Amino acid sequence: MKQLKENWTREELKAYLALFCLNTNCTDINEEIDFSVLNITNEEFKTIEKEFKKDNDYQSIQKIANAIEQIKCVNDCLSTLFQEIKEFIISSGRKYNYLMKNLFLGFERTLIETA
Repeated sequence: MKQLKENWTREELKAYLALFCLNTNCTDINEEIDFSVLNITNEEFKTIEKEFKKDNDYQSIQKIANAIEQIKCVNDCLSTLFQEIKEFIISSGRKYNYLMKNLFLGFERTLIETA
């Protein structure tokens, strides 16, 4: 499998963010979740998942922030992106729990308000 490239697409960012959010409760991600709804191929998802698994939280946050800046995703774009991920999480059968709520609140305060 190829290494995740530095220049992420919006879909790759969305997949990485979804993995980050689903991982907030420190449990393994259910393999039966359908990531194709994120408009990403299975091969692309596996590459992103491999990258995600080797990153610690700090590295993940840095990669997310850098990708958002590189994609030039600002307020409306970020709000839409976060809403899509929230809907994905709920549709995957995962509970949108307080940890995820706080994570999104932190992202919104840090990324949207400073964009």
